[in-house]
Amino acid sequence: MTGQKQQISIYKIEKNKKLSDIEKDILSHSYKKQKLTKPTIDGFSLSLFYKDFDRTPPWKNFIKPITDSKEDILKIDKSTSENFVLLLFMKSTNAIYAISGGNGYNVIKDHIKNDFGMEIISRLEKMDDRNLKSTREISLAGGILGVSKFFRQDSTLYENQEFGSIIQELKATVDRDLLSNSFDIDKKKIKSGTSCVAKSSFKITKSLDINELIKVLMGCEKLLKSDANIKINNVEKLNNSKHKTLISDLKNSLIDDLWDRYNNFNYFIDFDLCHCDKFEEYLVADYYIVTKKGAVKGERTDKNIFKGDYKFEILNDIDILFKKIKSDLNIVDKNKFISLMDKIKISSYDSEGVLLSEGSLSKHLIGDVSIKNKPQKYFCIDRQWYLIENDFILDLEKSCQSIISENIYQDNLKPWDSNKTTEGAYNLEYIGLKNTLVLDTLTPDGVELCDILRWDDNNIYLIHVKSGFTNKMRELSNQIVVAAKRLNQDINGKAPKSYLKKIYNKMKNRKGDIGNQALNISENDFLNLFDNKKRSIVFVLAVSDTSSKKRSFKNIKDFNSTIAKFSLNNLARDMRILDKKLQITQIENPTVNKTTKKAA
Repeated sequence: MTGQKQQISIYKIEKNKKLSDIEKDILSHSYKKQKLTKPTIDGFSLSLFYKDFDRTPPWKNFIKPITDSKEDILKIDKSTSENFVLLLFMKSTNAIYAISGGNGYNVIKDHIKNDFGMEIISRLEKMDDRNLKSTREISLAGGILGVSKFFRQDSTLYENQEFGSIIQELKATVDRDLLSNSFDIDKKKIKSGTSCVAKSSFKITKSLDINELIKVLMGCEKLLKSDANIKINNVEKLNNSKHKTLISDLKNSLIDDLWDRYNNFNYFIDFDLCHCDKFEEYLVADYYIVTKKGAVKGERTDKNIFKGDYKFEILNDIDILFKKIKSDLNIVDKNKFISLMDKIKISSYDSEGVLLSEGSLSKHLIGDVSIKNKPQKYFCIDRQWYLIENDFILDLEKSCQSIISENIYQDNLKPWDSNKTTEGAYNLEYIGLKNTLVLDTLTPDGVELCDILRWDDNNIYLIHVKSGFTNKMRELSNQIVVAAKRLNQDINGKAPKSYLKKIYNKMKNRKGDIGNQALNISENDFLNLFDNKKRSIVFVLAVSDTSSKKRSFKNIKDFNSTIAKFSLNNLARDMRILDKKLQITQIENPTVNKTTKKAA
């Protein structure tokens, strides 16, 4: 029995799942089970499911008003999408594998083992193997949420590990002998440079027929019984059986955080909203639709109450969704809120209405969760819980403490009660001070150089102000790096100080106090402030802590946000690369609202 060969992504179903339950779930999504001429192969039983459906591309209705109804472009208003899922049950071990086509992945995504591909590659690779081809990573620090990297030859996994990055996908070439021995594939049929791709699935970049697929599955089972050669990420995945109570506590802590945020947008949560596995597709989507299965008791009873009303052009912040839900449903009961959170689904689409990503709300929450009175740091990614290794945290905190102690901004800034005064209002308090300019909201070319500019005979200080040593540090760190890059280009580029001239002109043309500053300094004097021969340029990160308890940067361990620490560490690295000085200061916060702020 042979058939056409193709490259196949293999998924493994979680151990606690039953074959009958998965089949039932697939059928509930309008798939039909297909008859097979050979339902068993070499100890595997096979189940095949198929579904097709029609859809109308949205652009048809866009061009319809200007197109003659007899033209070909309007004659066919439907296109067909075909999907399949093949389940392969290994009787001897009760292991269940799956492959899919079309949008078939969407009906098995809630059942798969999310780190399966990584588990296989960790048994094929060694840390010093120079064969890394590409990675796709989620970044817990800095202004970049996710990134795809493509490497030249001779790159190792060890050389490319970074603070705050968790690898979601890894591609590496694998020795032909190793592939042949691991998966019982004829070495002569394996080309030099054949790669393996690991993510939630595992794939060999070699076309396989059904018999070779079975051999690869058998090889996977054997590999999983052996020890891993490498640890790909500096985190420990929590096991549902081993850490059942801990995971339950983390889930409760997460829902408490979401509930508090829903009720008070001043309450801090350390989370991003983005599809955890398909972040590139999610971030470039043209629109997003939020739907809900079932109904919240006592509310509207439509099957999908959000469809249509809940269409967003941007959906990168959970506050956007919460504000819409609050205005529409006004849920005041926590149990109803929990029920709603469990049923929300987010789908992203391109301009032609093609589904790019789909998943529950929990699949879109990426961030930092802690349990009250416990020092450990946990991350939630793709509904999976990870414990950051203690040594990794200690190294991170040691690095941050060193960065702060060696780069203190010595001048004092005004105290700031961020519960009563906005960042903008605080910046305006510096208007009129000697050797000081407020440049807040002046953003030529979309780049804000700083909030407050100060100088003396030796240095010019570009001060960036932010409240909270929280996940907001990602935004602030990115803002500083972008400003430093733009300033480098402006000073060293073909049109020297053209960007700085735009800043001065924006200040001069601004009405009110910011604009009046131009009366006290000429354009030439402003530009001369940035003369490297006279003054060193120093970027200053200035943070007002919003915790309910007194804390100081002198002891970074008192701050809970791991993402903030990642961000500071990466910011210092990026500034060294840009050859720009960085200093840090903590703005005194005289009073704190102890009832609405969560210590971060």
